[in-house]
Amino acid sequence: MVAAYVNRRLRGATLGMCLGLGLLFLSACSAPDVVASLDGKTILTTEGLIEQAKAMDLCLHEGKATLADQSDEDKNRFYKDVARQMMTDALIAKDEALVTNSDKLFADAWSEAVQRFGGEKGLLAQLQNYHISKEYFSDSLRSVARQKAHRTAFHTAHPVTEDAVKAYFEKHKKESALLTYSQVTVPTRSEAKEIVQKLKNSPKEIAEYESVVNNDLFEQTTFHRYTDIGYDDHDVVDTDIFTQPLGSVAFYYDASREIYAVVYLEGRKDAYKDVKQAVQNKVQEQQYLEYLNALAKKYDLRCDVNSVPQQTKR
Repeated sequence: MVAAYVNRRLRGATLGMCLGLGLLFLSACSAPDVVASLDGKTILTTEGLIEQAKAMDLCLHEGKATLADQSDEDKNRFYKDVARQMMTDALIAKDEALVTNSDKLFADAWSEAVQRFGGEKGLLAQLQNYHISKEYFSDSLRSVARQKAHRTAFHTAHPVTEDAVKAYFEKHKKESALLTYSQVTVPTRSEAKEIVQKLKNSPKEIAEYESVVNNDLFEQTTFHRYTDIGYDDHDVVDTDIFTQPLGSVAFYYDASREIYAVVYLEGRKDAYKDVKQAVQNKVQEQQYLEYLNALAKKYDLRCDVNSVPQQTKR
C-alpha cells in the first residue's frame, strides 16, 4: 500500500527533523499569519502549513482525512511537527558549509516506489486512490533525500570519536540500555492489575494475550513485543521500565493515550560492547542536532507558535 510506503519513508526523516528543531519555537515573527521566517524572509504561512498538514495527514492515514476528528491538542502537536519538518528543509537548503547532492538518493527512492507498485502507472493509481498528488509524493521523497544527504555529509565531516561514545555511555548508562519486553495494553487499571496478578508466577504466558487483545476493534487492547528498544523510543510508555527488574511483570499508565501497559521484561543489554552502536548513533544524532540549532541561530530562523493553528479549516 502506498500510504504505508510513504509513512515508512517519511517517519524516519520527520522524527529527526522534529527533534532537531525542538528549541526553535522561541522567537515571534512580525506578521500575524507568518509561522516561520529565515534570514528575514517568510518561509511558511499559516495557510501553507494547513495545506501541508492536510497532505501529510492523507499520506499517513491511507487517504483518510483525520485532522478534523482530532483534539485541538493533538492537532496543534501535528501542526508543529509538520512546521518543524518544513523549517528544517528550508534550513538545510540554506546551509553553505556542507556540500550535498541528494539527486541519486531521490532517483533511487522514486525507482523503488515505481517497482514496488508494478510500474509508474500502478504507483500513480495508488496515489490517486489515496488522494495524494504525484507532486506531493515526489516532494516528500526529495525532502527525505535532502535530509539524508545532509546528515551523511555532516557525519562524514564530523566523525564521532571512540572517546566521545565512551564518555556518553559512562554518563548515561540507564539511557544507553536496550530492552526486550512484551507489552499488553488495556483501558482500565483494574484490568492491568488483574493481568499482573495472573502472570506473577508465569510471566512468559503474557504471549497468550496476543491472539485475544489484537482482535479488539476499538484498539484499546493491544499486544506488542519489542526487541532492543531504546530509552528514547516513542513506543516506550514509561521510562521507569528501564529500572524494572529482569523477568518481572509490572504495569504503567500512558497518560497520552489514557491506557495501561502491562510489561514483562524479558531481556536487558547494558554492557558497553552490546550497546556501543546504539550509543554511537545517539552521539551522532546529538551532534547533528546541535549543528542544526547553530544553523538556526546563524540564519535567524524564527517561528511564532501563535500562528500555528489549533483547529482545522474544513
